[in-house]
Amino acid sequence: MPPQLKLISPDELVSRTHPAKDGGFSLPYRLYVPRDYVQTRRYPLVVVLHGAGERGADNALHLGNGVLGFCDASLQKRHPAFVIYPQCPEGAQWVEAPWGEGSYDSARVPLSRPLGAVMELADALAAEFTIDPSHLLVAGLSMGGYGTFDLATRFPQRVAGAIAICGGGDPTAAARAKDVPLWAFHGSADAVVPVKGSRLMIDALRKAGGRPKYTEWKGMDHHVWERVFADRAVLTWLLSRKSAAAARKAGG
Repeated sequence: MPPQLKLISPDELVSRTHPAKDGGFSLPYRLYVPRDYVQTRRYPLVVVLHGAGERGADNALHLGNGVLGFCDASLQKRHPAFVIYPQCPEGAQWVEAPWGEGSYDSARVPLSRPLGAVMELADALAAEFTIDPSHLLVAGLSMGGYGTFDLATRFPQRVAGAIAICGGGDPTAAARAKDVPLWAFHGSADAVVPVKGSRLMIDALRKAGGRPKYTEWKGMDHHVWERVFADRAVLTWLLSRKSAAAARKAGG
């Protein structure tokens, strides 16, 4: 049995705020910088999107639920990566659609301000550090699961891998993300975000020629994310995805 992940203290993360370009809006976030960071190497950037219950401006509430597992020393030694934990403001959503419906029409739901700020932040960090802009790895739970599917379908040329936990998306847009390595998780008895949210996206991706992974736990409710984030094999799977540009080159 592999050793348990060792969660670092939130105090070991850099606390920052990113001002959005449109003004009047800022995005608190925590940043993990690889311990042996060198400027001669290009790194992936892991974006972790929290759920609705962790919204706010304290830059702390969203660091629970096992999400700090991506900073485990042994994982980072094998797959060094920058990790960011942005915090969505209270009253906003990563995707401005009712999560209780399980899906939405992205043609009617534009990219949200918080998720747009996350992409601005990714660009800013790529300019500050030697981060590969085509090597975004996204993981999100619940409201963040919606955000994960949204980023994969809106920015497939940049998202190199994704883990969507008890989320939902736009099945009509899934074909855009057919080449994005994606692993979705859901509990069959989820009463908050219906399991059809993941089922519809996985079915649409497969029909478009994609090869997503899907794990559904029979009888489990909404709170499955700690089980996912505690699984070393799952986190290793995401961290080991190649950059989107490299994957396109290898495939073509």
